[in-house]
Formats: sequence, structure tokens, C-alpha cells
Amino acid sequence: MPELGPFPDVERAVMDLLADLVTDPADVGTRIPADLQTRLGAGRKVIRVRCIGGDDDRFTDYPRVDVEVYASTRAVAMPLAETIRQRLISRPRQTAFGVIDRATTEVRPQEISYDDPDVRMVTATYRMSLRRRVP
Repeated sequence: MPELGPFPDVERAVMDLLADLVTDPADVGTRIPADLQTRLGAGRKVIRVRCIGGDDDRFTDYPRVDVEVYASTRAVAMPLAETIRQRLISRPRQTAFGVIDRATTEVRPQEISYDDPDVRMVTATYRMSLRRRVP
């Protein structure tokens, strides 16, 4: 039996899906930028996407993904986090990195304390399903 091809990169797929929600696509990534306070001070928002585990059934990948929103105020961060939630759970989404067939909310958007009092962070956790690309 031939070796199976890789599953889509869920972090890249989610980042692709969310890039239009921020001023600069560089504000969506897998790491917190070193100049976070400067970006937020300029009125920008930052989104961090992290795969935190999951499993598969050989045909479908079921990753768990944290999506964090950073902004200068809760009034900016929370609505963006809710927009992200609705975008993810609404329907299957085609991205440049694969299809997200389904997303369900495991932990709804919630504000978490951040080391810097001038930074507001809202995080949520999703369970997703992505199909392996068929050659």
C-alpha cells in the first residue's frame, strides 16, 4: 500500500482564512510579534493561530486550534474574536492550503490576562476537520 500524503497545514489554512480581518496580513501568524505593543498602539490588531494537538482517522485530520486576538482594548478584541468564531463555524471553507470541512467551538472567546496591561487578549479553541488532499 502506498504511503499517504500529508494533511493540510491547519495553521496556514486558518491564517489564510483570517488574513482579510486585519490591516496587514503580517498581523496574522503563529507567533506573537516582538513589536506587538507598537502595532497595537498604531490601532492594528494581531491574530495568533496555534495547533495544540488533535488526532486523525487516517482520512480526516481533527486538529485542536487556539486562535488568539490581541488589541489595545477589549471593545476591539472581543468583536474580532466573535467574527472569527462565526467565520470558522459557519460552513466549510476553501483556503489556499486546504479545505476546512468543519469547525466547532470547544472554548468560546474569552479574555485572558496578559503581562502588559495595555494589551488585551481574547482566545478561543476550536476542533476542526480537514481532509487529506487526494492526488
